[in-house]
Amino acid sequence: MRIAKRDRPPADLQLVTTEILPDKPWLRFVLARHPDALGWGPGSKSRFADAELDQGGAARFNPLYLGSSFRCCFVETLLRDQANGQAGDWPLSRSALTTWTCARVELTRPLTVVDLTSTGPVGMRMPSDAVRARHQQLGRLWSSAFHAHPDGVDGILYPSRFIQDPCLCVYEDRGIGVLKLTDRGSLVTFQDELADALDTFKISLVG
Repeated sequence: MRIAKRDRPPADLQLVTTEILPDKPWLRFVLARHPDALGWGPGSKSRFADAELDQGGAARFNPLYLGSSFRCCFVETLLRDQANGQAGDWPLSRSALTTWTCARVELTRPLTVVDLTSTGPVGMRMPSDAVRARHQQLGRLWSSAFHAHPDGVDGILYPSRFIQDPCLCVYEDRGIGVLKLTDRGSLVTFQDELADALDTFKISLVG
């Protein structure tokens, strides 16, 4: 992907930041086979990973993603774009409910993060594709600029690409010891939240 100069972070980038207080839990979907619910998954080309990966290099930092709600984690992890263009309910195998777990995570201190949830991207002259496009290279480029910025931010607060619920990206080297796992269970143990997600996204369980 060729990135135009106008889409790149400016040399004098002024970050728009906010503080995330440790006053509520965050959630994360993790495959049941992974013993560490707070594992970082180094080297994965996710939206806010290191842009060095696009050049064939090793990642200089790794992101961990959290959602503010169960339905946010559900759509970001299980549904995504799969049901686009399909009439009626989208079928989801019942086995997915035990293949995946939901982890509840708390912060042990406030985090200072780049704020992409409102006017922040416009104020930083950040292209909207960096936050919402299916192609994620622009997001990695801007995340690398955030991580390298002298302000030393802990991560990024951003809206889900699919719904408006906030998501949190925490940089590995800034987040060690900040995240505390308080609960983890299969998706079926979150009965009310699961029922809400299935109804909201028009999903039928099969198999």
